[in-house]
Amino acid sequence: MRIQPHLLWNFRDSRVFVKVNNYFVRPGIIKILLVCLSLAASYLAGNFLNPLVKKPSNKTVAIAKSSTPASSPAKLAPAVNPIRQLSPIEKFNLSQELDTAFKEPTASKRIRAIARIVYFLDEAGFPLLIDIIESSALDLEKSPMLISAFRAWADLNPQAALLAADRIPSDRTRKDLYDALAEHFNKLTPSESLLLLMQLPIGDLRNQISLDQISRLAQSDPLQATLLVNSFPTSDFKTEAVKTLSSTWAEKDPMNAMQWAQSLPQGRARMTAFNEITQQWCKADPAAAAQYVASSFNGRESNRLTIEVASLWGKKDPNSALAWVRTLPPGSAYDQAFLNVFNSYSQKNPQEASAILLSMPAGTLQVSAASRLASQWGRSDITNALAWLSTTPIGATRDAATSSIVSQWSRKDAYEASRWLQNLPPGSSRDSAILSFTRNVAGNDPSGAMEWAVTIGDEKQRLSAVQQVARRWFQKDATAAENWLSQSSLSEEERSNIRTSLRPTTSVRRRYWGGRTAP
Repeated sequence: MRIQPHLLWNFRDSRVFVKVNNYFVRPGIIKILLVCLSLAASYLAGNFLNPLVKKPSNKTVAIAKSSTPASSPAKLAPAVNPIRQLSPIEKFNLSQELDTAFKEPTASKRIRAIARIVYFLDEAGFPLLIDIIESSALDLEKSPMLISAFRAWADLNPQAALLAADRIPSDRTRKDLYDALAEHFNKLTPSESLLLLMQLPIGDLRNQISLDQISRLAQSDPLQATLLVNSFPTSDFKTEAVKTLSSTWAEKDPMNAMQWAQSLPQGRARMTAFNEITQQWCKADPAAAAQYVASSFNGRESNRLTIEVASLWGKKDPNSALAWVRTLPPGSAYDQAFLNVFNSYSQKNPQEASAILLSMPAGTLQVSAASRLASQWGRSDITNALAWLSTTPIGATRDAATSSIVSQWSRKDAYEASRWLQNLPPGSSRDSAILSFTRNVAGNDPSGAMEWAVTIGDEKQRLSAVQQVARRWFQKDATAAENWLSQSSLSEEERSNIRTSLRPTTSVRRRYWGGRTAP
């Protein structure tokens, strides 16, 4: 077989490639030497393959000399760059090379062939290449082929490549292209990246690449990143962009990030920025975050951020967080901040949380704290939770704690929880516990739940429990539920109230009574 090497010029990075019998090679030193030896052997044999400039015959030279006056020197032809003469424009046949590439026997070879071809294209050749790939029947190979083409095109003209990628019809392929072209922006300076993004039309392409670049710019030049974020109209995407910028910026400079967030207009994006910055700031220095919130915010934003700081600080250092919370003025923000810190104690050290609870003055806050501690303790250690329950003062605090413990217990072991309920003396604690119990077991055993519901002493709570259980029972077995209701010892007024609660709307009536009017 005759070996036919060609030298080809790569416009993209000025590298020389060798084409040997329709196969492209980016030669190493050994390959270059072999090619040079082949060229030299061919030249010495008088058969230099694919000459760059044909050597004129002696006859031609003689004619040229005779036509030149002896008195004037011959004009030399301009120097020719032999590699440039083998540029893709003059020697590279795109259609022929694509035809050869598509005839490769395997998918991997076809993909590699396309990846080699793009090195020899100038900017004008890429649209044609992409159209041919898109119109081919090689569906599974289109995406990697297009990625190779668009990456090479982006090196020559990134804006044209990005705009063309946005017009690819396949959503999946277009997303793969966005990911590949996003790498191109990492090669640019922040200013170049920002300038190029601002030239793109608003759409999926700009959005996806923008998020990557916002994160990158936020680390090196956050002020440039704010220009990009501010260029977006109010939308869900802008909120996502604000979230990305705020989180990344706050890792290095939370104070300036927060000052920028305060300049945003009221809305979801502003709240998102506050949340992200507060989270990052509290990871590094929750005391500084708390101090900034206290000095720079007021009203509802101050309350919301104070509660958020308390929650984050409490997870990291509950003792310091509790000491800070106790310096806050009384009010709803104080109550919620305290409960958030108290939750951390309940999860990490319930015994210490119980000591804090007993030191609190009686009131709504103590009741809420007792409910949270009981719920957490009942979920993790029911034995110690019950032992602690007996030490709580009788009243609303014990009622709330009992209800929360039974609620958690009945989810895990309804039978044992019901046995424990049988030993409770009548009273508000028992009523609250049974109400929680029936809510949890009504779905699986509405008949058993109803037996417990009717034993509640408080009339208002009893009617509430019976209505809730009846509603679940009618969903599961309307006939059995109606039979029980008709034969129950409830008063006619109570039966009427239950039936009324079951048919507030037509949709509910159809659901419970099969389209019939409830009796």
